[in-house]
Amino acid sequence: INRKNAGLSAKTPLLVIGHPSGIPLKLAGDASVIAASTDVYVNNGGMSMKWVDKGHAFLTNLDTFHGNSGSPVFNLDTLLVEGILVSGDEDYEADPDNPGSNRVTNYPQDAGAADLGKGTGEVCTKISVPAGSIPAIEREGTMVELNRKAKGKLYPVMLDMLRKRVADQEGREPAIIPIPNYVPPQKPRPDVQWI
Repeated sequence: INRKNAGLSAKTPLLVIGHPSGIPLKLAGDASVIAASTDVYVNNGGMSMKWVDKGHAFLTNLDTFHGNSGSPVFNLDTLLVEGILVSGDEDYEADPDNPGSNRVTNYPQDAGAADLGKGTGEVCTKISVPAGSIPAIEREGTMVELNRKAKGKLYPVMLDMLRKRVADQEGREPAIIPIPNYVPPQKPRPDVQWI
């Protein structure tokens, strides 16, 4: 995790992983931070309402839905968690021809929208807020060190490594990127069925 949200700013590329609206899994990328260091206010039925408090949250244009709350939000450059999705604008619009049903999703979220219900964006709690309650693990230090070596662009570096491996292997076997500190089982245990 990015414990201090160092480097988090507008246009930071993002990805969220979650289980919204009862679906098994949704990865939503192609998104970024809209505002990370400013308070954001929206119009809610004629009243101005603080939508984002810069001290503990940031605004994104993630394509998320009801049920995505609690999902980790990753920085696509560093692969570190920047936040936790906590709130967002309306996701669905009621279908007037079919009471009890929804028909339209409000996407994309637009940084220029000032009225709630018109795509004002998705709100994430900065991971720096709960960071003190999250125990640090060795892998976290490894990721931070890998990011330092990659100058904050770990994901592009990993993709280049993957492409190089594919080219080097000439299709002989699937390419993988090794997970630091992971040792695969050396031989199957008799009590485990390997498929």
